[in-house]
Amino acid sequence: MHESPSEHDESWDQVAAKIESELAETTQILQDMQARFNAVKTAMGEQEPLTQEYHQRLETLAQTPEGISREALIHDLAIVQERLAAIRVTLESQLFSVRDLGPIFWQVARFVGLGIVIGAILRGFVP
Repeated sequence: MHESPSEHDESWDQVAAKIESELAETTQILQDMQARFNAVKTAMGEQEPLTQEYHQRLETLAQTPEGISREALIHDLAIVQERLAAIRVTLESQLFSVRDLGPIFWQVARFVGLGIVIGAILRGFVP
């Protein structure tokens, strides 16, 4: 009825390996989320000044008569507009949705389940 110590060691080694694997996966998920959060925070910080610069150049363009300086302003305005578009794409692609939280939920569920299993195993060792 009682398992031999080597059987306990094997099952414990398997459980430990599974826990290490799950911890590594969870750590990677959290690092990915941190990187996405930092990218969004950086993009949001860049977006406001660029939007202000865009509007300022647009007003300057409206007040500038035809000529070489107007062409340069149009070119600069196009560059700022492209940078704003790139930031918007970054923000749209980097924001995580509820779907992205699904893997984290399942990781937590697995660890709770593993905790219950480990607790049951350890309870068998305690007299």
